[in-house]
Amino acid sequence: MQKSQLARTMNRAMARGRVTAKDLAPVIGCTPDHIRAVARGDRHLPHPKAERISSWMADERDILDQVDGMTGRSGATHWHPDEIENDDCLRSEIYDARNHFAAADSLLKAGDREAAAEQARKGIQKAKAGLADIKCPAD
Repeated sequence: MQKSQLARTMNRAMARGRVTAKDLAPVIGCTPDHIRAVARGDRHLPHPKAERISSWMADERDILDQVDGMTGRSGATHWHPDEIENDDCLRSEIYDARNHFAAADSLLKAGDREAAAEQARKGIQKAKAGLADIKCPAD
């Protein structure tokens, strides 16, 4: 399993004593064991939980290494389908795909076909992530 920038930062911060799994677990309502598994790269967090952990680490402990790995030029967070935990829920994939296709529609109406195509490709990636969630049982 590929280790995300967030997982690498969590692992480093825990190894250096800047944060503990017990500190992070209540932030997203999970166990310290789950946090340790994420830091090792054995598990991944769904996007909303990863954002909460990242925000908490930045706000409470001034740990910022994970931010560059999660944001693009626009400042919006980005997640790759292989970094999404299979949770037997399609809500985030549906919303993300819908938002990308809505952006594609707006760009197409504005005459920017290249940018519209890029947004449509991102929407397709999110739809494929949803399909992968359906095909594989949750962890």
